[in-house]
Amino acid sequence: KEKKGTTGLLDEMQKMEKVAQNLVDFAENFQFPPEEEKLEEVAAQVAEMAEICRKMEEGLAPLQQQIREVFHRIVRSRAEVLDVLDQIGKMSTPVPY
Repeated sequence: KEKKGTTGLLDEMQKMEKVAQNLVDFAENFQFPPEEEKLEEVAAQVAEMAEICRKMEEGLAPLQQQIREVFHRIVRSRAEVLDVLDQIGKMSTPVPY
């Protein structure tokens, strides 16, 4: 799963998966009263998860913008193709005498 040289959002997603699994393990094995050491560890993991989420949000904003731009280009291109096809259809229609 972990590869050397992974960057950006993939790295953040892998970190998020690890932290989430640790938190799930804690929740599944929780015993009352909790140990102080475990509580501190969980608090640190929750803070780490919040930081990862913040970084993911920052990293996704440019990607969302790029996707939006590509979508608009596709829509414009489709409209242009339909216009060309319409013009070709008008030119190839026989003129009645």
